[in-house]
Amino acid sequence: MASISLLYLHGLGSSGHSDTGQYLRRHYAGRCALQCPSYRPQFFHESVTRIDAWLRAALAAGPVAVLGSSMGGWHALHALARHPRLHVLALNPVLDPSVLGQGQPRDDVDQRSGEALPWPELIAANFPPAPIDTLPVERLRVMIGAADDVVPPGPTLEHCQARGISHRLYDWGHRAELGADFAAEIDGLLERAAG
Repeated sequence: MASISLLYLHGLGSSGHSDTGQYLRRHYAGRCALQCPSYRPQFFHESVTRIDAWLRAALAAGPVAVLGSSMGGWHALHALARHPRLHVLALNPVLDPSVLGQGQPRDDVDQRSGEALPWPELIAANFPPAPIDTLPVERLRVMIGAADDVVPPGPTLEHCQARGISHRLYDWGHRAELGADFAAEIDGLLERAAG
């Protein structure tokens, strides 16, 4: 699996050094070309430019798997639309950013900079819904936290069922439980990418 690249796209207010990024470094850095970069998912054009640069370089070297969480899942779905050779595993992906923040506090903070995130106004104004209906379903799998209080799980589950997208509903909240089930999902993603 050493020729496979794995790119982890974290969510809004997180970083590549989050618990998930650290978990991936501990368990997968020796098994694939792993990238867990920090970026600013709330800045659409900047994020797309950076993600596409990472993906072009990785795709030139071989198969690429992308794990996207929350807003990083939104970016991963859009990346799959632009780069259909990817294999994507999306954890509680944002499908329609305009629904984020409904019932959420408005004082979210970027974990890296400490700056307040203008939520949800920034998101709703700058991010179109994910192109879920046009994606190659054979290259996409979705993990859904049934207890997610940030990204409503119902619409995600409905989209997956309607489109025949491979998915699994977990007892998790918005964050994955970093145990055997999560490891099995990442292993499956790398196996699919290896073809």
